[in-house]
Amino acid sequence: PPATALEFAGAVESGASLALWARRAAGVDGTAWALLRRVPLDRRPEADAEGWAELEPRVREERLRRRRRILSRIEGDSVSATVWLWRLGDALLLAGPNEAYSLLQRELRRRLHPHPVLVGNIVNGPYLGYLPDQAAFERGGDTYQVWQSPFARGSLERLIDGAAEAIEGGPD
Repeated sequence: PPATALEFAGAVESGASLALWARRAAGVDGTAWALLRRVPLDRRPEADAEGWAELEPRVREERLRRRRRILSRIEGDSVSATVWLWRLGDALLLAGPNEAYSLLQRELRRRLHPHPVLVGNIVNGPYLGYLPDQAAFERGGDTYQVWQSPFARGSLERLIDGAAEAIEGGPD
């Protein structure tokens, strides 16, 4: 139930040790805040189409058309990844407009333990593309998520660092 916690109250031997738990009153964390952060990420160069010369012309042109359309929404050599962050009691929420690999939520949960972390992808803004992890780039650029992405290698990891720092710092 709300505002309660379980505490170990002993064990019962029944072929195996079984734990007994007792409820006790627990304080409720009333912390609540919201943050908006922009994490600078590097843009992938438009010419980064290694290995595409071997593709059928129709496939190559379609890939280039999609990449150009996405890159046309970005000015300069960097792009800011916008993230919305909330703390509601013990729970932490993060939302962003792009599609980050699951490393984002796994790493935030590891770093921010014991807080529960909920991540929402493709929300609150203009979608630019996937945020693949380093391993995806190392496996090769022919997966859709890698060749489609306007973000340079290492961008997901920079987003993780930026989000964790913002959460740990809380509201300014």
